Amino acid sequence: MVTGLCLLLPATAFATEWTAPVALTGSLDRHGNSFSPQVGVDAAGTATAVWIQNGRLAYTSTRPAGGAWSTPMVIAETSTTSFTELKLSVTPNGRAMAVWIERRDNYWSAVQVVTRSLDGVWSAPEDAQPERDYPKGLTYHFGANLGPSGEVFVSWGRGFVEMVHGEILGGESAAATRSLAGVWGAAESAIGAGVGAAVRIDGQGDALGVSVDDGRVASADRPASGTWSPRATLVEPPEPGTEPRPDGGPDPRAADRVSVSVNRAGDAVVAWQRQVGEEMRIEMIRRPKHGAWGAIETAATAAGGASLELDALDLSADGTATMVFVEQRDAGASQVSRLLASTSASAGSWTTPVELTTPLISNLARFATVSVGVADTGEAIAAWTRAGWVEAALRSSDGTWAPAATLGASPSLPTVFRPTVLPGGDATLYWGDAETVHARSAKAPTSAPTPTPTPSPSAKATPAPIVGGVPAPPTPLPPAKRSRPVRIPIATTLSGARASACPRAATARAGSSTAQLSVRRVTGKRSLRCRATGSIVVKTAANRGTAIRIRVFAPGLRSVLVRTRVP
Repeated sequence: MVTGLCLLLPATAFATEWTAPVALTGSLDRHGNSFSPQVGVDAAGTATAVWIQNGRLAYTSTRPAGGAWSTPMVIAETSTTSFTELKLSVTPNGRAMAVWIERRDNYWSAVQVVTRSLDGVWSAPEDAQPERDYPKGLTYHFGANLGPSGEVFVSWGRGFVEMVHGEILGGESAAATRSLAGVWGAAESAIGAGVGAAVRIDGQGDALGVSVDDGRVASADRPASGTWSPRATLVEPPEPGTEPRPDGGPDPRAADRVSVSVNRAGDAVVAWQRQVGEEMRIEMIRRPKHGAWGAIETAATAAGGASLELDALDLSADGTATMVFVEQRDAGASQVSRLLASTSASAGSWTTPVELTTPLISNLARFATVSVGVADTGEAIAAWTRAGWVEAALRSSDGTWAPAATLGASPSLPTVFRPTVLPGGDATLYWGDAETVHARSAKAPTSAPTPTPTPSPSAKATPAPIVGGVPAPPTPLPPAKRSRPVRIPIATTLSGARASACPRAATARAGSSTAQLSVRRVTGKRSLRCRATGSIVVKTAANRGTAIRIRVFAPGLRSVLVRTRVP
């Protein structure tokens, strides 16, 4: 178990040399009409990028390790509908699957799938959810995974539309599987199948599904070409009673930010965060292939009003777990956020957290799109963004982290894709923005001096970015956009079995902004259903159409995450 103590990387630690950036150019729209691309990398280091142009065309391009991007090609197009919300899955042996939502009219959207075989040929698009199986509704989130032999796993959530007013009154989650023969199975409940939150597939094609339902974390297994097992509860929900938050917000005692990692051998680890007593914890549970789940272990704690956010988790071939998380503490009028990494080779044995970069001292900026990748030989790469910068740090095979390197910047909020490091330490990081995809590579050192504890830097100090291990001259941040107040309408349905009547009001929260929503009861067959409507004013510098998430909650009801866009 690790606590608030951490190690800072000394200034004399070994340097890391990064290659010059390689950009995917001449294909993505530079006028804001491209959806941010997605990138996946196979075991040989070959990258696949997919993106949507103007909502009508889906493109792809590939890049071998250390090579150049191929000429982009169209893998799907439409003239009467529109594509949105793109996801990509790439297997270690080189198969790929792109999944998106096709919006067909104001009352119907469907999940579409295209796959790439080992010989590089893309299939024609097909629906993962045939219209005949569902009433009209709008798909609002989905997940996609591809097995090493080509088996497809897709899950989604849908909102049903009240045709009189055009409002989404409720919804359900479901999942479907396409066999190796290309036949789609009947859709099944995502919660019942254990795929409500995440599906991970090992090197033999066996799947682990983890679901989260009102604080209960459960798992289910599905062997290749088999069926889902009954759910096994990993974490029980908190006991009903007095909510620890007076505003009726989500119960912090319930498991949240659940992460799942499975290595190619089939060993698995599931982690989450929750409040226990007066402290925040990151907890974890492990299971070897074909074995039983072990006891819950505490991986990190924070007390004294501090909070923890689990951001990234990966499991190496020998079962060593690596996690990257953020610790946040109030410091007067500001908030200090630290990005930390810790590893564990066996249950209950975690290294002292290492601080990967300088702290963030701000009420607005935060570490985002944090990700980590671990090689079979122990090397690792962690990557993240903050205030428009893209940063990364490498870990040698002996477990020592190098100083963070600043690899690029973008004024359009860049997104880091899962970084990869091959056995031997060859690491590559891909990140994308509204215009293109960038790539930089480096070699993780094989050994390094052991870092020693040093005093925390002054809260007033502003160190220069570290590039290649050497402090670079201060560089201006990308030009900041001025925030403006934006009113966002909200209409969603909350449900739950703990309350017998709808509350008089619900609360909406987006960042530091909150608003009260009016609530009325709607018809529910199995549990209480309450309709919350109203609006929230959010100060944002984001462009129109940028995705934004709003949490809506009320006492005794399950909270709902509303995904919408800046009007």
